[in-house]
Amino acid sequence: MKLSRGKYIAFVDADDMLLQNALEILINAAVENNADVVHSEGYLVPIGRNGNNFSIIPETYQAPPFVDKPALETDNLAERVQRFFNGGYIWHSWGKLFRRDFLIENRIEFVDAAAVEEMIFVFECICRAPRYVRIPAPFYVRTRRPDSFIKVLSEQLYNRNMLPLVNGVEVLARLIDTQKFFIDNPSYRTALLNFAFGLGLTGTRNSNRI
Repeated sequence: MKLSRGKYIAFVDADDMLLQNALEILINAAVENNADVVHSEGYLVPIGRNGNNFSIIPETYQAPPFVDKPALETDNLAERVQRFFNGGYIWHSWGKLFRRDFLIENRIEFVDAAAVEEMIFVFECICRAPRYVRIPAPFYVRTRRPDSFIKVLSEQLYNRNMLPLVNGVEVLARLIDTQKFFIDNPSYRTALLNFAFGLGLTGTRNSNRI
């Protein structure tokens, strides 16, 4: 990210794809709404293949309500945090567009925190972005290749991921301890750290990269 020179940054997992007009959708939404972050509420999944052609259907694991046109998210941080706890945001870095200067100025970057690095990154954006815009149009294709992950519970892999997970939760704690909202609302702080650790622990148990 520090070496990038464009106005915006987007992320794509190595085994996923974008529709041909994906960046156009994102950039148009960013420009029209002067957005720091553009957040798509869904994604696409292939369901059938015929040679080089395949059909796709929309999916999401984000909880409703959804938007039917680009919408600026509330600037009430308590409402954003509560929405986050209730599954109201897709917390992966894909399916989004980030204004580069916003990331650099706020020193938002990925930390070494297995299973929760993307969640911490996106949550920090949710907390810090004055203009966080949600859009309905899915454009990101998740291929879900069967060999992308191996489902194992290996002590070696488990131990390899636990230290980064704990480190990630500590990073998240330091981040929110600089924000007045969490200082004034300690119950939100506790709930967020429990949420992050539980999420990361589930990921460490069920899906270990090798």
